[in-house]
Amino acid sequence: MVTPLAPSAPAPGGGAAPPAAPPPDRPSVWHTILREPFRPRAWRDYAYLLVGAVLAWVAFSVLAMLIWLSIVLTTIGVGIVLAALTVRAARIYAAAPRALAGSLLDERVPTPRRRRRRRGIVGWLRASFGDVDGWRSIAFVIVSAPVTIGGAYAVIVLWATSATAATYPVWWSLFGPENTDDAGVVRHSGVQLGQFYFDTWPRALGLSLIGIVLLFAIPWVARGFTSVDRLLVRGLLGPTRTSDRVDDLEVTRAKAVDQSAATLRRIERDLHDGTQARLVALAMHLDMARDHLANVPGPDAAGSGSGAKGGAERVGAGPTDAPPGHEDTDTGEGVDTGEGDDTGEGDDTADDTGEDTAVDPTEPLDPTLVAGAATGAPAAASPGGLPGLTTAAEIARARELLERAHRDALDAIAELRDVTRSIHPPALDRGLDAALATLAARSGVPTEVDVRITRRPSPAIETIAYYCAAELLTNVAKHAGATRAAIVARGEAGVLRLQVTDDGRGGAHLADEGGLAGLAERVGTVDGHLTVSSPAGGPTIVVVELPLSAG
Repeated sequence: MVTPLAPSAPAPGGGAAPPAAPPPDRPSVWHTILREPFRPRAWRDYAYLLVGAVLAWVAFSVLAMLIWLSIVLTTIGVGIVLAALTVRAARIYAAAPRALAGSLLDERVPTPRRRRRRRGIVGWLRASFGDVDGWRSIAFVIVSAPVTIGGAYAVIVLWATSATAATYPVWWSLFGPENTDDAGVVRHSGVQLGQFYFDTWPRALGLSLIGIVLLFAIPWVARGFTSVDRLLVRGLLGPTRTSDRVDDLEVTRAKAVDQSAATLRRIERDLHDGTQARLVALAMHLDMARDHLANVPGPDAAGSGSGAKGGAERVGAGPTDAPPGHEDTDTGEGVDTGEGDDTGEGDDTADDTGEDTAVDPTEPLDPTLVAGAATGAPAAASPGGLPGLTTAAEIARARELLERAHRDALDAIAELRDVTRSIHPPALDRGLDAALATLAARSGVPTEVDVRITRRPSPAIETIAYYCAAELLTNVAKHAGATRAAIVARGEAGVLRLQVTDDGRGGAHLADEGGLAGLAERVGTVDGHLTVSSPAGGPTIVVVELPLSAG
């Protein structure tokens, strides 16, 4: 059964749809072979092999000499330094073949990331011998030298041979070279293979054809050598997957550290501008309420004219001389709780014996009385037979609670200020030099500060350096028994170096759970280093090295 073809979809304008464009023709194998010698890529391969052979020969010769000298001079200690220099020199040389491969082979290989420097001869040696990329560069010099030199030699020989063979009929007929075979017969031949002589025109033309074919084969031979060298450049001179992963993790860590510092800074700002400001306002309102309540007179003010001055103030009672015919009335300054006679005796503030009544601070507050005391309005009489005594106790209790609340608010403000200072010191807003000067001014030991930083570190690094200096100065004041201390900060070659020195008793060391160990762990989060030199009797020198940025 034959399935009919579906009709082509009509064109948008209503006409017949245009035929589909045929796929582009791919060049045939013979077409590719024939045009390869004339393509720029072939000539770039030739140039790469020739230039690379010179570089490889020079690098291999110098490397062999340096390795031999390092072995010979190891007995006097110079060989170790020379070996470290060899590793570093190989890393520097690797830039040349990378650039050559990029310009002639279009093989763009990124440069491996250089690790951070370490101070001192020991740190320099450790960094040199631990440079994996330097050792890989040495391996490249050793492995690529025979490949590149062999490729250049093969290309030169093949070009000379093919050119000689291709033009053989021309110069054979013009110059008439002669050779004598083993039998003493003179042969009119310029080329021979053993006892086979190209002394006839058919043989000469056949040799020319071989030379022409060889010319078209040379680019592929050169391509094979450059492909091997391309793999060596990519595998030994570029970053490895592990190093790429480490670089990505370092970048991620740097972003996380910076974001954490920014978050802490934002929290500090929110606490300082929001919560702390509201606590300060609350303390001010409590202080105003306390002062207002202190001016509210006690219940004896109507009879004696004296106001209560505090929660512990005694409330007295006694007869007062009122003007004739004047009755006791509510003056608005006290609490009228009973009927007074013309003499103005206040039964609401003392008993019949005239004894004073003490205020019980543990007695619960009456909300209506507290509101009246705070506003100055007369409070309603309380039941119980002793309304004046109850009112005095409530006012005293309110004063005590306001005083306590005011103290708690002030304590909360102080604690919040310490918390915000521990999150992000405000002094760092003006730079690390100003922050270290502030630490020195607050230190319990006279401290000198010397800061020379050309490029400001990132906020996260500044925070770590600040807290290291603060912790070290605290240790000096508490444990060192020192009379003087010094802070020296230098920023150079991408490294922030912070040194804290004191003239104390010494003996400090990096204990497993000590404060210095905690600082070392904090410094290590950004690939920093902390070293301690503290012999018995002092002085103590603690050096903190941090990168200028976390990434």
